[in-house]
Amino acid sequence: MLKRQLRAKPVLTAAGHILGAYLKFVRKTTRFTFEPADIYAQLEDHLPIIVASWHGQHFLVALMRRPGHDFAVLVSLSPDGEINAVAAQSMGLKVIRGSTARERHRTIEKGGARGMREMIAALKQGLSVAQTADISLTESRRCGLGIITMAKLSGRPIVPVASVTRWHIAIKSWDRTSVPLPFGRGGCVVAAPIYVPADAGEAELESARQRVESVLNAAQDRAEALAAGER
Repeated sequence: MLKRQLRAKPVLTAAGHILGAYLKFVRKTTRFTFEPADIYAQLEDHLPIIVASWHGQHFLVALMRRPGHDFAVLVSLSPDGEINAVAAQSMGLKVIRGSTARERHRTIEKGGARGMREMIAALKQGLSVAQTADISLTESRRCGLGIITMAKLSGRPIVPVASVTRWHIAIKSWDRTSVPLPFGRGGCVVAAPIYVPADAGEAELESARQRVESVLNAAQDRAEALAAGER
């Protein structure tokens, strides 16, 4: 009974608004160091983009964008996804619901095909999009093929982004979730855009997947170093 009550839509909606307000508070009270210092100088000629981040490390990524740069985010259809969707909307983001899976037929079952179509449509309309690169409930920080396929079909580049705070709560979960805390240092690293050719075959897709995974892991490590005050 209690579990059903906690998953009721009004409860999830309230939790989403609280999460959104909290993340904006963390962003406002954290001294971030950006690398590169002017991230949009690196991105200007590549917009719209596909922002990639890791599960459990994605909370502040949307708040690193400059005013007026609109984004759509892919959010899962799960109850936790409902919280994230409300939080994202409270931060001024467009929300697209859907999920991806390691197997293509499971992606369709989880609403990923619709989500993929809507994300690609948003990109074609000039709207940047963001999603986590890894697959839910599997090995952490291992890039899936969903975001690679999106880049291939849309012609838009993947931009790995990591944003962390020095003070945080590390949760022992499959994705090594890190809950950011306010009043400290932060680091935000934006990697160079990665394009996937429209005619990429299986080998090229796997190569791109590995590259995104490697670059995003490096960005995560560097962001953590910046948050710790290293240069």
